[in-house]
Amino acid sequence: MFGCSVGAIEYKRYQSGIRKVAPWSAADNRLLKRLFNRKSLEQLAEKLGHTPCGVRKQANRLGLNKRHIRHWSADEVELLKSLWLNQSTGEIAVRLNRPYSSVLGKAYTLGLKRMRRSHWSRKELTLLKKEYPIKPTWQIAAALGRPCSSVQRKALELGLAKEYSRAWSAREIRLLKKHYATQRVSQTAAMLGRSYKATAQEAIKLGLRRMRKRQPSS
Repeated sequence: MFGCSVGAIEYKRYQSGIRKVAPWSAADNRLLKRLFNRKSLEQLAEKLGHTPCGVRKQANRLGLNKRHIRHWSADEVELLKSLWLNQSTGEIAVRLNRPYSSVLGKAYTLGLKRMRRSHWSRKELTLLKKEYPIKPTWQIAAALGRPCSSVQRKALELGLAKEYSRAWSAREIRLLKKHYATQRVSQTAAMLGRSYKATAQEAIKLGLRRMRKRQPSS
């Protein structure tokens, strides 16, 4: 009657069902822009609920292009693994001379996880109270085996402050200029072993500005 068999009709329904794709929402587009250079098409497809082909087409519509990716050497991977537990992502990025997103993405690919060390022992607290006012944060962090950001947060909780104003070295200023526009101030501060306030004040003194985030397109 309809010019095709029941089996053909059912097949067409099945075929149309698997090809039916939900439209891209504004939230999908924002997530795609944020993760495009950090994940493969397959990973993006799984996270967004679209096919890899669909992700590629949408990326083309949004004008997204994969940046050149520098391959990780075996030595870099081993160094990343050895530093991951005791240093922050920002600190490791500086050590490896790689973008923050590259280090974070590689750690995710390798399945690296950080153990939560929320508990501070009495010995650690004693050392922190004694040395935080007189020593650079990175030295204390190295002695405790904790990230600088963790040491700074605890010092803030305890109301500790530095008793001296450490002069900014040429290396610190160079790193501040390089990362201030694209990283959060807290990340840059942790990377340098400086307080949030000191980092922000030095940036203002140097006339540095943070990069404004683009408004997501609908």
